[in-house]
Amino acid sequence: MKKIIFAVWLIFVFNFLLFSAATETDSYEGLRIKVILDDTLFLGKTYTSLFRIDNLGHVSGITEYINLSVLYNISGHNFFKQDVFELTNLNSYKTAGTGGFKPDKAGNYTICGKIISSTINDLNKEDDISCKNISVINTLGIPCNVSLNIGTWKNIYFDESSVFYLNLNNESFPFVIEYWVEDLFGNTVKKAINTTNTNKKSFSPRFDEPDKAFLIKANLIFVACNDSNKKDNYAERLFVVKGEEPEKESRIEIVELYLNKDNEIEFGKSLKAKLSIYKGDSTKNVIKIWAENKKGTKISTETSKLTITKKFSENLVTIPIQLKLNCDSKLDEGRYYLVVEGLNIKEKKEFLIKGNSDFLCPEETKSSNEITSEANSKFSYEIISIPLTAENNKEFITKVLITAKDETKLKIWSYVYRGSKCYSGEREDNVQEILIQANGNKTVELKNKIIDAEPGDYKLKVKLLLEGQKTEKEITEEIEVIESIKTKEEKELSKSELNEIIEKTRAECSCDPLSLIGNEIQSGTVYISTSKKASSLAKYIFLGLSVLLNVLLIWRK
Repeated sequence: MKKIIFAVWLIFVFNFLLFSAATETDSYEGLRIKVILDDTLFLGKTYTSLFRIDNLGHVSGITEYINLSVLYNISGHNFFKQDVFELTNLNSYKTAGTGGFKPDKAGNYTICGKIISSTINDLNKEDDISCKNISVINTLGIPCNVSLNIGTWKNIYFDESSVFYLNLNNESFPFVIEYWVEDLFGNTVKKAINTTNTNKKSFSPRFDEPDKAFLIKANLIFVACNDSNKKDNYAERLFVVKGEEPEKESRIEIVELYLNKDNEIEFGKSLKAKLSIYKGDSTKNVIKIWAENKKGTKISTETSKLTITKKFSENLVTIPIQLKLNCDSKLDEGRYYLVVEGLNIKEKKEFLIKGNSDFLCPEETKSSNEITSEANSKFSYEIISIPLTAENNKEFITKVLITAKDETKLKIWSYVYRGSKCYSGEREDNVQEILIQANGNKTVELKNKIIDAEPGDYKLKVKLLLEGQKTEKEITEEIEVIESIKTKEEKELSKSELNEIIEKTRAECSCDPLSLIGNEIQSGTVYISTSKKASSLAKYIFLGLSVLLNVLLIWRK
């Protein structure tokens, strides 16, 4: 009897621990919204950070990509505004881009926000709503005289970022300063930015000269008082950056030739070469690449060309060079040279050729045991360039080299998929019709754009269909999809945000600020990764097994 009572007690404790753990997990995961506006706002100023959204389950060192939507409203006397904003790639927290409000009347207002959908399991809904009472005051009639000047740490900087400050003699009232940077010819080298603070600013110039002068220009475009003298609302400051003089002489280096495991290549193959090219002050732009023998006779089907227009630039490129076939055995196996010429430079690198791509040769040049009737022996195809990772919602290019023995017409296309679903639009969106001359080759560029795919491993499939055939040829490669992550060192207002009044709804009514909660906007599908589910269940399973094992041991005694 005592054993039974003890076993029942253990099971009760086990259930209690499970409940406590589940409660603890739920309370520390999910999202939270909070109004972060000050108690007092100023008439005429645009506010674009109304809320703070926190990911309560964030773990340091782990990057998360949470998407969510927030419905918010602002109500006051004879005023009501309701809108929705969306946040993407939330990791820890966000405040930027959380709604907009530009009050045009003084008075008391109430702002409320509610998280209406998210891509995580947000079980605790109590902190998905936040409200706050705020006051808007009118200081535009208060007399003031605000002046602007620009300060720098020094007038000459040596190959470093310039640091400067936008100073106001009176920062008692909210303000907006627009600033930008020009060279002495009036060319804008840093686009105009609006800022609402006088914190330290910096500028990192890029130029092709060892010394260059710049002008920082700034304009006080808004201040929440009656500024009596607007003549001192503009300022500019001259400074000089002395950089290292760029190297004038150009350089070309053949970094690597991609050969087989025996450091050889066959006639008829595509030789890939990695080139490091530095263009100095040369006025020439075109670089030519080909293969030749010791006597200077070309053994590549054509001369590849590369154009580099930017002076003082480093370039690392990989170029394919198609070698000629040796079906008649007129070319000797042995040592040949890759030649790169341009920018008043000519570089060579030796390589070995052994063997021939016989399957591309005309039938009459083959021995009887090499002849085949299959149509695919008349051409070859390979991917010569593919990115290891593809950025979500951004176009990327795959290059395919096709070589044909006879004149060949074909269609070629590509798409990204996982399972049965295609993530780059329709499967034949980028289909191209190609004509290849006899004993010729062509490099085809296929453009794809992955649309709204979760980060992870996917497959890229390239398909080819010869004219007159029904069976498609294909190549499949692995590709990793990554999210685009944008960071900002400083949140600053744009000029368009300052001038835009984003109110969409204005009604003369007395509205309940919590009425938005009654608007039944259904949340989106909640996604929980398999790994997260497994980690959540693992501790419960382990705890349960431990308790049951103890019960069995006690029972046996």
